Amino acid sequence: MALPAGLVLHAAAAAPEGPAKPALPCPGLTGLAVPASAIGLPTRGATVTAARLAPEAEDGTLGEHCLVDGAVASVSASAQPIQFQAALPTRWNRKLLQLGDGGYRGSVTSPTANRGGAAMTPAPLARGYVVFGSDAGHSGNALDASFALDPEQLRNFAGEQIKKTADAVRVVVGRYYGVPVRYSYYLGGSSGGREAVTAIRDYPDDYAGAVAINPALAFTRMALKMHLIRRAMQLDAGAGRIDGAAAELLRRRVLEQCDGLDGLEDAIVSRPKSCDFDFGRLRCPDGADTGLDCFSNAQVTTLKLMHSPTSLDYAFRGALDSLPAYTIGTDWTSPLLNLAGTGPGPGAGPALPVLGVQGLIPTGLLKFLVARDPGFDVLDFDPQRPGALRERLVEVSGLLDRVDADIGPFMERGGRLILLHGRSDEAVPEAGTVRFYRNLVRREGQPAVDRAVRLYLVPGFGHGLGRSFRSSRVPLLAALEDWVEDGAAPADLVALDANVAPRERSRPVCRYPTWPAYDGTGDPDSAASFRCVEGAP
Repeated sequence: MALPAGLVLHAAAAAPEGPAKPALPCPGLTGLAVPASAIGLPTRGATVTAARLAPEAEDGTLGEHCLVDGAVASVSASAQPIQFQAALPTRWNRKLLQLGDGGYRGSVTSPTANRGGAAMTPAPLARGYVVFGSDAGHSGNALDASFALDPEQLRNFAGEQIKKTADAVRVVVGRYYGVPVRYSYYLGGSSGGREAVTAIRDYPDDYAGAVAINPALAFTRMALKMHLIRRAMQLDAGAGRIDGAAAELLRRRVLEQCDGLDGLEDAIVSRPKSCDFDFGRLRCPDGADTGLDCFSNAQVTTLKLMHSPTSLDYAFRGALDSLPAYTIGTDWTSPLLNLAGTGPGPGAGPALPVLGVQGLIPTGLLKFLVARDPGFDVLDFDPQRPGALRERLVEVSGLLDRVDADIGPFMERGGRLILLHGRSDEAVPEAGTVRFYRNLVRREGQPAVDRAVRLYLVPGFGHGLGRSFRSSRVPLLAALEDWVEDGAAPADLVALDANVAPRERSRPVCRYPTWPAYDGTGDPDSAASFRCVEGAP
């Protein structure tokens, strides 16, 4: 495939130049038509529906920019257009940053909101990037999968919207500035992390680098694992349910056994794989449900299900025949799960139902992607006995899952990938990201992977949250820039804990497979008192 005009992957190919400035007034972009021939996948073209000049923010976090709304017309009359928004700075650094977002999306990812702020401080728009995002090809919300009944909308969500949106935005950028793009990057978390890997796998010529945070690479298998946990908690009159009090009890017991394995008791489990945690020891006498400081037989079964792989008698893409385990130390007290059944959801949103994303993500997948029946009885479905739906499950996995590590062409062109996953992630198990990395090593060899990929696992960090450690201001985008443009490969990084009470603390973000060990004498709140060491993490 030919390299898109103006896109270079190596710093040596781009001589330093000053920022580019607009070649026409911002409102003049309104009505701009992008022909279908300029988009690398079938569409009916794209249109800029609005463009207005936004002034520099008073706090200086965002410079003056042209905010553009647009839509990519679908081929099918029944499919919704792909809605997108792009922010084009008045002083452009000749770089593009495409953003992905979580769940099933359905709303446009804002280019001016500092989503994924752990990776993008300061905001990339303030640094001169053209930043853009889409709604993934349908209107709705991040937990609504009803769009998938339309085949074109499903293909867009699976990955086609990435290419369609990017190609349309490149035409707009070319018209606005009149000069070519130097570097294009992709950054996303959760399902947006899956998109980041999809982008470099399916469209390797289009991107110089990508950052994938808590990526849902095994989306289908992850959703089926969530579904099994839901069934364990809800069937048999809820005998196996883990409620808020039980989740808190589990947290205390895990910390008692696993917290100090890194040399410091700080409510962060840094070495979960080295913690041989026996859930059977939490069992109440005779396995009865006493409601005291122990778990019933049914609850112990649920805990083991959560933290162990689940074998299947059929295989998904890449010959995978199991569902992933959640890591010891996973944050089951998270508001994303709402196991306590009270209070609002994360942010200012409404309260989630009990099990939150653990119930809603698989419900959408099973009803609208697999059974393709809004009335499908989800709770009655057993992924270990899928019956007539097995073939469709495997087909959906082939559409969505990115576990085969087939990014060799991207790596060969000089592309760079940074993966980061929280070890307490209560939505996307870290196991899928680790498996992807290991598959990549088997496929390409360790030297090639060392040249092109970094994996970081962050102890205590959950799915964008984290009761033990909420990762903040990890300079992932800056690290990617330095790697792609200057050849400076990232080593260990540093994260600040956004949970500022009762004190601020920092921790090293260690390059996999090393882990952060306390030196035994230094300030326990400082990353300088830890070192990244080899050994089972």
